[in-house]
Amino acid sequence: MTATIPSRIEWTGPSGWRLWADEDGVHIKTPHGDLLESCEVTDLIALVGVARGQIASGAVPVPKPLSRDELRDVTYDQREKFYAKIATKAVREAIAPTTPTTTDMHF
Repeated sequence: MTATIPSRIEWTGPSGWRLWADEDGVHIKTPHGDLLESCEVTDLIALVGVARGQIASGAVPVPKPLSRDELRDVTYDQREKFYAKIATKAVREAIAPTTPTTTDMHF
C-alpha cells in the first residue's frame, strides 16, 4: 500500500487571500480572484525586501506616528477650529436679515 501524496497544499491567509504550493511552485490568489504565479510571487517578495531596506536605511521618509502629547494638541486645535466655525455661523445667522417667507408677507 502506497501513501497518497497531495498534488497541492493550500493555506488561507487574511482577508480572503489564498496561497498554495504545487509542482510548479508557490501561487497566490487574491480576494478578487486574481492569480499570481510563482515567478510573480518571487518578484513581489524581492520588491518588499528592497522597500524594507530603503526604509531601514532612511532613504524613504516614513512619517512617524504622533506622540500622545502631539495627538492631544492636534485634537484640541481641531476642536477649537470647529467651535470657531460654529460661533461664526451663529453670529452671521443672527446678524443677517431673514428672508421673508410667503406666510410672513401681508398684502
